[in-house]
Amino acid sequence: MNVHRSTFSQPRFGRALDPHTLEPERPRMAANDRVLHLPDIDPTGQARGVTHGLRRSLAERMRGPGGLYNGGNLLGLAVGIALQLIQPAGRDDSGSAVASIADYLMGNAGAAAMTVATAVFLCSGEMYHRAWQASGRRREILGRVADLLSGIGAMALCLALWTLGHPVLAITSGVLHAAGKFGNAAVPSVHDAWPRWPGAWPDPFRATVVASRLPAILASSVDLWLASANALAGGRMLSVVTPATLLVCYALWTRADLLLLEGGTRSRQADTTPERSSRFAQPA
Repeated sequence: MNVHRSTFSQPRFGRALDPHTLEPERPRMAANDRVLHLPDIDPTGQARGVTHGLRRSLAERMRGPGGLYNGGNLLGLAVGIALQLIQPAGRDDSGSAVASIADYLMGNAGAAAMTVATAVFLCSGEMYHRAWQASGRRREILGRVADLLSGIGAMALCLALWTLGHPVLAITSGVLHAAGKFGNAAVPSVHDAWPRWPGAWPDPFRATVVASRLPAILASSVDLWLASANALAGGRMLSVVTPATLLVCYALWTRADLLLLEGGTRSRQADTTPERSSRFAQPA
């Protein structure tokens, strides 16, 4: 039977038929149409990029005092909560983790004061980070706000240590720390306020903050020594975690204090040595 092409070229049910295959013809692409090529998506590569960006951002933060301060704050908070959840004595009768964390943070007056101090210190650490990244008048303002917040946090820390039965640490780590921070908030440049202060001497308020760390470092070292001896004699190994964590935290905090102390010294050198001022225009 001879089949004429026109018999199948006219659409009977909405689509024309191909005379060779007797199947509906596919629509032809016009010459001016363009094919959209979607780029290949590599989830693994994207994850690596995000991870690399996070590591780079964290490393950049840890170069300044704000990142060091908050690194110690978050480390101490995380380890404290973890120990609270691990120890059976930290759980209530229902075994609720939320109730255990709430008891650790707000279980008594000392715990509540410590939580308030930690929260304020976290805010001050972020302000130090932003001040370290800024320059000029904005850097000075943010630095003074950070010092003020840190002084408030130190007063809350003093109350917490006193309530928990550590009066010596309350005076040293609390009062001395607050005095240094409040002093810097009120007088950002000692040498401008007191011209007779020797230029080679460090900022007395920043030095006071550094000195306030020493008694706590000594106490934590003694606690670590005693806990290690007890653990080696068959005691609980977890007793070593708290003093060891505190020593790491104090190392981070002290490093941040020294960066601020060195930053003040560099600023004075930049002011007194014009040809070197560009070197210290931005934080290291």
